[in-house]
Amino acid sequence: MPVLHEPNDILQKILLFSSEFNHIKFTRTANKSPAAILLFLNFIMGFVIHPKVSTFFHHERSELDSLWKRFLSWADAQQTNRFLWMALIILGHSIIFTPFVLAIVFFSGNHFLYWPITISAMMACLVVNLSGLATKVTIPVFFISLIIDLIIIFCTVTNGINLSGVVVVVH
Repeated sequence: MPVLHEPNDILQKILLFSSEFNHIKFTRTANKSPAAILLFLNFIMGFVIHPKVSTFFHHERSELDSLWKRFLSWADAQQTNRFLWMALIILGHSIIFTPFVLAIVFFSGNHFLYWPITISAMMACLVVNLSGLATKVTIPVFFISLIIDLIIIFCTVTNGINLSGVVVVVH
């Protein structure tokens, strides 16, 4: 390791530009051990790489953020009713909501784009529940899938009822 004794060495440049170490005097003697120089460089680079930053920030919490956190804490508190939520989500979504949305898609022109989105929303609820995840995960997934279903209903209803995609076969 080279001995740091020249005025243009990097250590002296760090000391000149560092306002935190103005009280440290750097002598130009060549008798400093390499271990002492490494410790000193490590000490300085610790402040350069990891500066002291105040972690106290005052900012206003948004109402949406607190509503989301309150919803997640409520969903986490529903862990005691996990099997009730599982039955409600699996049966309610697969027997009531998904067939209703698919019937609306069918009678509004039967656009293929809405079918995989509707079935994927139901499958997300099914997979999350059958994998045994906590209610902190399953309840938000259920409500997000219901929002997706409502968006699909809104999109198909705004397009209007169009029976041209409906094929009736009479024997």
